[in-house]
Amino acid sequence: MLPKKNDLITNGGVYRQMVRCGKANCRCTKGQMHEAHYFITRRYGRQRKLYIPKAKLEEVLEAVRESRRYRANNRNLMRRSIELLRISREQLRQFKEQNFGHPEEF
Repeated sequence: MLPKKNDLITNGGVYRQMVRCGKANCRCTKGQMHEAHYFITRRYGRQRKLYIPKAKLEEVLEAVRESRRYRANNRNLMRRSIELLRISREQLRQFKEQNFGHPEEF
């Protein structure tokens, strides 16, 4: 079952696969396979493969794109936060050196 909310799509992607339907007289028995789309993700350490109906394909693709943008923004925010923390620590070290002497003295 596909996630009900877009915020539940935290990883994974949409993949196209060529499949056989199983009908005896179908074109896929002669090698002309059907196209199917799946949302593949990992949950609790296990891979999950969920079929996407054609009617929902664009909706799921947009949700996956949105999730990727969200994760990219979070990574950038984390990088900036780490850099600001590094700068703050450096400024604190310089302040202590200027006002209290060398770092070995504290």
